[in-house]
Amino acid sequence: MTKYKIVFLLFIACIGKNLHAQQTYIHNGYKESWLLNRLEIKLQTHPKLNFSGIQPYNRQWFTEALLLADSTKNKHRNCNCETFPTSAVDDYNITQQLQQNRQFVPGLKPEQSKRQYTQLYATPQHLFEVNDKDFYLVVNPLINQSQGYEFGRSRRPFINAKGVEIRGDINKKVGFNATIVDVQARGAKYVRQFNDTFKAFPGAGFIKTFKVDGVDYFDATGYVTFTAAKKINFQVGFDKNHFGNGIRSMILSEFAPNYSFVKMNTNIWKLNYQVMWMQLTQTYVRTFDRLLPKKFAAFHHLSINATPWLNVGLFENIIYSRPNTIDLSYINPIIFFRSLEQQNGSPDNALLGFDLKANIAKRGQAYMQFSLDEFNLTESRRYNKWWGNKFALQLGGKLIDAFEIKNLDLQAELNIARPFTYSHYDSSANYAHYNQPLAHPLGSNFKELMMVARYQPYPKWYAEAKLMVWKQGLDSAGRNFGNNIFELYTNRPSEDNWYIGRGNRNIAFNANFWLGYEIRSNLFLDANMILRSTNNKARVGVPNTLVINIGVRLNMRKQDFDF
Repeated sequence: MTKYKIVFLLFIACIGKNLHAQQTYIHNGYKESWLLNRLEIKLQTHPKLNFSGIQPYNRQWFTEALLLADSTKNKHRNCNCETFPTSAVDDYNITQQLQQNRQFVPGLKPEQSKRQYTQLYATPQHLFEVNDKDFYLVVNPLINQSQGYEFGRSRRPFINAKGVEIRGDINKKVGFNATIVDVQARGAKYVRQFNDTFKAFPGAGFIKTFKVDGVDYFDATGYVTFTAAKKINFQVGFDKNHFGNGIRSMILSEFAPNYSFVKMNTNIWKLNYQVMWMQLTQTYVRTFDRLLPKKFAAFHHLSINATPWLNVGLFENIIYSRPNTIDLSYINPIIFFRSLEQQNGSPDNALLGFDLKANIAKRGQAYMQFSLDEFNLTESRRYNKWWGNKFALQLGGKLIDAFEIKNLDLQAELNIARPFTYSHYDSSANYAHYNQPLAHPLGSNFKELMMVARYQPYPKWYAEAKLMVWKQGLDSAGRNFGNNIFELYTNRPSEDNWYIGRGNRNIAFNANFWLGYEIRSNLFLDANMILRSTNNKARVGVPNTLVINIGVRLNMRKQDFDF
């Protein structure tokens, strides 16, 4: 037994007697996300919702906000909380989500299904549910079946995904969640181009070829979570994480495949502090069955409710590689990574930055992220646009009930990244995992504007229109212009005169329109259309694409290829 396993077992033994209520999590992209955004803005000063930029989001915190927002309950209990006007759609969504998370609402009478099959679907929300005093368990099927047509292409895009989800808790002390999904898919032409370029399918790990230009893979996630000392939560798992309030994240997004991690989250007073250690896979070319090279990452994120409506956060992370071991110096949960990296000889890739979010007048929200990869003050004073001043920036805003139309929500977001941001002189330390970016899917050297309109006119109807426009400088004639984070930044044609868009300038847009109808709880009929275009002198990429898809989806989020 290794020394790391011994330390871990001793740690569990020490805290075992002090375990408190379990917690499971909600990923971004599900229908809960729409309601979560609206509640955060409408409540404006909720101390837990203000930490919603740390995703996946705590399911118990979400339920507490649901109870607070439930206008009917607020009217019939002694509560100092302020009620807010909700639409019929909001009330329906709140009621449904309270039923979805009944284990956190003692005494809530379960909704009965109109049709019951022995113990299956006793409630509309779950295929099988056990809600005893010391044990909670739900089992749900996972299905995503979609067929499409791409103009000008004989082979149709499709998704064939089926699996199962299990989640619950034991004795209100240990929470668990596990999913396994078997997927066969064929993407549109631009998705296929991504696959050919990076030898990876967006969001997937190991893939096999399926029917010439399709892919076949397993998508498995799982974690165990427990809370020690009341305010400190631990999570050990294999999944994805996201930092930020935007559609994209310039820190850590859910674009890349799942990875192994250990997470510690502390929520006390007005503070939330999260530490995460990750094991990632280096850039590779698969040839035969062998152990893929690993690398490691550590994240620190501290956020504070500076005012009841303003949340400010600071973060730092480090990505590094050590032969067959981890670096114990980065295990320390409270330290400045840059000082450790310098102590080690500065061989690793360190990023730091900040984020903030402000809820405005219970109608809107403004947010931003700034990620600094490298900065030299002397070079910046020369006004020479030095290559090494590398950073990424996000500015965004949300507006709910726009134009006095209930449940019409708008969002706009600007994302920029300087050339060579997220890359490194050592390919093992780039900001990537399993041949895919950890932050923005475009890599770097780009400006992007995103606009999204979401509308739920009736309880079971959903609509979304999403438009992305971006300008990016691509590599040209074998020269590295800083857009591909997998290229070493030492292979650059010059030291100065670096600006966003230098290289083979590519201007592109992607429009995605989606309409969904919820037949019953979490069972959707989907229809969507994707229109995409690129324009550059070197004719890199798919110039024009029009795709139409229809499908059915159960307990799964819709899979968008927004890049």
